[in-house]
Amino acid sequence: TSLISVWSEKAFESSKGNQTRSLQRMASNQFEQYELEFTHKLTALRQKTKSFASLSGERRKTAIQEAEAQAEGLRTILNKMENIVKNASREGSRKMTTKLNGFSQDLTRLQRELSTASLMGNTTATMNTNPYYDDYQNREQDHRQQVLQGTARAQDTSDRLGNTNRLAAESEQIGIGILSSMASQRKQLENASASLDQTDANITRSRKILGSMGRRVVTNKIILIMIIIVLLIANGLVVYFKWIGPLVNKKKN
Repeated sequence: TSLISVWSEKAFESSKGNQTRSLQRMASNQFEQYELEFTHKLTALRQKTKSFASLSGERRKTAIQEAEAQAEGLRTILNKMENIVKNASREGSRKMTTKLNGFSQDLTRLQRELSTASLMGNTTATMNTNPYYDDYQNREQDHRQQVLQGTARAQDTSDRLGNTNRLAAESEQIGIGILSSMASQRKQLENASASLDQTDANITRSRKILGSMGRRVVTNKIILIMIIIVLLIANGLVVYFKWIGPLVNKKKN
């Protein structure tokens, strides 16, 4: 009954472990799908923001509003990814959290750029009522182009730094995984060494027992031989005194 109970517990634990691993794989696959969707839409939105410089008036305002709505959609995807991370295992959540933080920083920078573009559009709309607006608009357009170019360069640099940070974080996670695996292997080796020491101690104890048994066997053999010799002597004396002795005495008489 106890063996059946132990087997049932092990089977239950194995089934539970398989179910947990299956859920973790599903969560990882869903996170990767959201990740692909986010990166694709973020890239498209960045390309769209670069076209703001060629727009003006209501078209520019509408484009910025659409971009802001798309950015909110990206924020919704990040929230879904965050929910997956909360329910993931500790080892899997580390890598996901690193990626999620990088995506959140990218989206925050993009939303900041959209806010800046929206403010610039409002300033331009206000200046339309100024009689000197044409000259100002030309200067503002040149300045805007310079600002956008500088922002684009800064964004590219920031993206490269973000990618570098993500790669460094992923490398760190890989290193942590390797160290964890090495620690586990070290523990297994220590357990194996302890098991070998215990086996060696058992073999030494067995040898002592066998040696003691061998000595007892030799001692018992010696005792048996001595008993046999004594019995032979006793039998010889009995035969002599009972049969041979009388015969010798008769012949002498």
